Amino acid sequence: MSEGGAETGLSPIRRIRALLSSSPALLVCLCGTLLFFIGYSVVFRLTTSNPLMEDIGSALANAGSLGLWAFGTITLIRQRVMSWPVWLQGLFHAVAAPVFAVGWYASVIILLGWSHGSLSAGFSVQPFIGAAFIWQMFQGMGLYGGVAALAYSIAFREELLALQAVAGAEAARPKDAAQRVMARIGDEWMPLALDEILLVSGAGDYAELTTANGRHLSRKSLSEFEALLPEASFVRVHRSHIVNLEAVLRAEPAGNGCMSLQLLGGESVKTSRAGAQKMRALSI
Repeated sequence: MSEGGAETGLSPIRRIRALLSSSPALLVCLCGTLLFFIGYSVVFRLTTSNPLMEDIGSALANAGSLGLWAFGTITLIRQRVMSWPVWLQGLFHAVAAPVFAVGWYASVIILLGWSHGSLSAGFSVQPFIGAAFIWQMFQGMGLYGGVAALAYSIAFREELLALQAVAGAEAARPKDAAQRVMARIGDEWMPLALDEILLVSGAGDYAELTTANGRHLSRKSLSEFEALLPEASFVRVHRSHIVNLEAVLRAEPAGNGCMSLQLLGGESVKTSRAGAQKMRALSI
């Protein structure tokens, strides 16, 4: 009973954590709202002689409305605007900055009217005038720039994490999953299926790939090919050669513990003693 009750009591917290972890924009906006609330509260206490609760209400009106506008703006940019052409995104931001400032300003004066109790008297809005209005507009457009930059930063971070996840999956993928490599065929570099390769030989910083259609160069080194090629099909029989077992027609003794491998297409490769031991280990 107690365990079930504890589980039930913790579920709302877990739901909140799951929501915040799945929505970095919401988490950032909540943190930003809290910081702005604290900042406004301190400024109002230092610059006004209003009652404490009135200053808190004013700070909450400014910070809370800013948080809502920021979250809506980030969501709009990430879900819609970022898919547009660059020039159209720039035009959107040029228009959205003053709209954001005016929207935040309108929200603030409405919330201030509510927090100061004017709703009970019929709700009379008292707009900012003079320098206060200019500062509010300047501050709003400046904050819009920060909010837009934050939207792009969040999207960039998520894309980077996605690429890292893909890279990790690629690194963890079995070697057998590799299917193609780029090889130089004539004056062009073309994809070549691994099962077409009969023999891979070292050629300095490159590797020479022997296929049924001839020899081709690859920018990968022999060591890179050894790490790339599926171990079940390819064996490094010499420091300079990797053979495709499917291409081996027969193996003959070549003296000094070595072997001579006859491959499809008439190719012949002499193994090292270590390579010959690998081939013997594969025999039944």
